[in-house]
Amino acid sequence: MSPQNRDNTALAANRDDHPTMAAAGNAAWTEHVSSEGRTYYHNRETGVTTWEKPDELKTPQERASVWKEYSKDGRSYWYNTVTKKSTWTKPAELTDPANAKLALDMDQPVPAASVIPPAMQVTGQLPLQRPSMLSREAVVSPQLQQAAVERTHVNTPPVSTSSRPLFRPPPPVPPAKALETMRRQQQREYKTAEEAETAFLEMLKAHKVGSEWSWEQTLRTVVNDPDYRALKTAHERKDAFYKYIGQLREQEREQRQQQLKQRREEFFKMLDSLPVTEFTRYRKIRHLAKDLPQYTALLSENEGKQLFDEYMAKCLRHLKDARYRIRDDRLKEVIDFLKDIGISARWPETKVRLMERFQELLMPVLQPADSAKHMAMDAVYLINDDKRVDPEAGLSVLDLMEAFERAMADAEARDSDIRKREKDAMFRRERHNREKFHELLEEHRSLITPVSTWSEFYPAIKGDLRYTNMLGQPGSTPLELFWDKVELLNEDIYHDRKRIEEVMRDHRFKMNVDTPFEQVKQFVEERAMASGPHLEYIYQQLVIKAKRKKEEEEERAERHRKRLLDDFKYALYDLEPPIGPESVWDKEKARIEKLPEFRDIYDYEDDRRKVFEHVVQRAREKAEQRRRRRDSESHKRSRSPVSDRAYLDHEYGGRSKEARQEVNASDLEEGEMII
Repeated sequence: MSPQNRDNTALAANRDDHPTMAAAGNAAWTEHVSSEGRTYYHNRETGVTTWEKPDELKTPQERASVWKEYSKDGRSYWYNTVTKKSTWTKPAELTDPANAKLALDMDQPVPAASVIPPAMQVTGQLPLQRPSMLSREAVVSPQLQQAAVERTHVNTPPVSTSSRPLFRPPPPVPPAKALETMRRQQQREYKTAEEAETAFLEMLKAHKVGSEWSWEQTLRTVVNDPDYRALKTAHERKDAFYKYIGQLREQEREQRQQQLKQRREEFFKMLDSLPVTEFTRYRKIRHLAKDLPQYTALLSENEGKQLFDEYMAKCLRHLKDARYRIRDDRLKEVIDFLKDIGISARWPETKVRLMERFQELLMPVLQPADSAKHMAMDAVYLINDDKRVDPEAGLSVLDLMEAFERAMADAEARDSDIRKREKDAMFRRERHNREKFHELLEEHRSLITPVSTWSEFYPAIKGDLRYTNMLGQPGSTPLELFWDKVELLNEDIYHDRKRIEEVMRDHRFKMNVDTPFEQVKQFVEERAMASGPHLEYIYQQLVIKAKRKKEEEEERAERHRKRLLDDFKYALYDLEPPIGPESVWDKEKARIEKLPEFRDIYDYEDDRRKVFEHVVQRAREKAEQRRRRRDSESHKRSRSPVSDRAYLDHEYGGRSKEARQEVNASDLEEGEMII
């Protein structure tokens, strides 16, 4: 539960007609009771109305207490401004007179001379001392008094009141000057909020409030200081306290960082003086530096290990960069030496040359034993000793091989570039030769016709340089280029012929097989159609096309005639009575002329007679076949099966039944059935 403010206008509307006057000196505030039974306060001078009890009407105990009283629906509850907790029960420090007296003592400073433990007053064992001046150190809080009383009661045996009279001397009166100074301190005013906050922070600093202190611990220490009330509200004091704690922690953090920085620098200087290699471990440093002040100044073993790891990481990074830089410079020198190497070079021979040429740039272990820089494989290099030779700074055999591979890659790239340039030059030369040959063909265009052959055209160009330059080069040959030219010429002639044919159709010009060339030429020239020197070839194509068209028309007419004759033949087969073996054209002509098929072939007199004779011949063949079947059946009835088979073999030459059926079927016309 948290306190809630009410609208001042609502409070004014619920005022009671019988106000209760507040204490003397605070007549501006009056206490009222609303119709709901809630108590509110009104300031007659400022016109302010509030549910909360003003500070002017609060008792010293209420002002010193961290509990604030509020009302909700006519019921009072208390809110703790420090712990942020609420309760419906009135706190003990507000109900217990002893707690109330303690709160009052915390609210008003007490001179040091008046703070005397009761037990000491009762026993009279300690003389009373009067302070000569009033200071912060002389002010003792009531809590400390209570603690002193408890300690006195514990350490001092009880004294019977019946045996000794109780003597309590009057409390000492502080000097008037001290009282005046205390009064001025309590009534200290600040012009701005910044000055008040600064005074509060200085007060915390004077009491040596630490960064780990809590607000409650600080409150018990500084509550009696006059500057404690430099800030009016508890919220402002608490904000200033946390601000002070934040600043103090930041100062302590910066101080710790500065101290760590100083210890790091001293520790690094110590490591620079020790024989440190890239393989050194912390336990060795701990053994070497255990008595040195730079090592003993460390706060913990973990800090020493962290600083050592940081130092080694920095040194190894610098060492790695230096080695890489030296190796890169030496490797560039080797590559420059191999810049003119050819693609036919081999590694074994090149390795011997490089080992002899760059002996001083090799790793010390690869140098001859009599060399000043020779170093054994197990030699240790001190990081902080610049005079010694680094065994890892020189070139290894792998580095020489890498330089050789780079040089070979560059040589191959150069060779590839040369080959590419040569190939491009060859392509340009071949393209130039083809262009020149095209010019040669264009010069002899008049010799090239749609039906020209290479054997006819070759004698005209065989001695030309533009032709001989084309011989032997890849790509299109002179013969292929010649046929390309002929094909293009045929395409041009084809388009010209199509255009001439279209104009002929528009002007109803009929092109026949016997149409003379002069007539076609006149037709083309009259219509300004640019035909060029190939008009005669176009004329030949037109004649060929007309001839092909005439042949197609004749074939089509012949197919039509045959179809009409077939229709006439089938019509004769269907006549009733049918045409028999003894039918004659003159006798049958009268009824045949009535057939529609006869009228369709009226112009084909000879063909009509041939079709009629063919139908009569087929009728005779069918009559002969029927006669043979009748004779065959009569022989079957008069002869035995053996004699019948012998007769059939004699009749059909010994062929099978299927063969005899094929013979009989071959004698039938199209559409006839075997009977």
